[in-house]
Amino acid sequence: MLSARQDVLIYILIPAAAIVAGSGLAAFYEPGAKLESAIQHFAAGMIFAAIAGELLPQVHDRQPLTVGIGFAFGTLAMLIIKWLIEDVWQVKGGAAHESADAVGLITATGVNFVVDGFLLGLGFTVGVEEGVLLMVAVAAENFFVGLSGAAALQDTEISRGKSIAAALGLAALFLVPAAAGVTIFSGVSGPVFAAVIAFGAAALLYIVIEELFVEAHQKLPENPVIASTFFIGFLALLLVEMVA
Repeated sequence: MLSARQDVLIYILIPAAAIVAGSGLAAFYEPGAKLESAIQHFAAGMIFAAIAGELLPQVHDRQPLTVGIGFAFGTLAMLIIKWLIEDVWQVKGGAAHESADAVGLITATGVNFVVDGFLLGLGFTVGVEEGVLLMVAVAAENFFVGLSGAAALQDTEISRGKSIAAALGLAALFLVPAAAGVTIFSGVSGPVFAAVIAFGAAALLYIVIEELFVEAHQKLPENPVIASTFFIGFLALLLVEMVA
């Protein structure tokens, strides 16, 4: 469990900074479909490695029923969020959908960062080292979401200054649930801990399969070179874990 909460709170600033970096880059440079797809695959590989190497081993020796309940609730939560974004707020295809208005894009992106922040805070409940590896993966995802979200905002004719201001607000929005997740779940143990970790694993799997992969393949047909970046991302985090 956590032993250096102040250090953890510093670590969660890095994915928040990635949001601003990605958004700032898009404000001055419009990424092409190949670059966006490559970043999505790379981030998906890193998140998948974090799930397989850091979260799932924590539930191997736990009660199956508890793990199953946590996993089911994690999946259900992500499906509800998708329904809210696409059917209630009418933002089809997530934050990168070009025809959505600025408010819809910012809302959808904000929800994404709230979920990611909460999951990162949850990851640090496993341990600082495990949380840092998940932080690296989330930072890669946040960079992409900031990049694609800001690029999409340019199509709504929002000013560059407002786009950067929105990025700063979204970065702050990410920090709140991340810090809350660390604080709330740092003391849990036993069956509750197993359910919480299973919940987080399901939510992260959903992000990889139903968001990053789907959007990457919508932007660009299957490309072996770009697809290989998923494995590069997976191997990169795996190697970091081995030498850390």
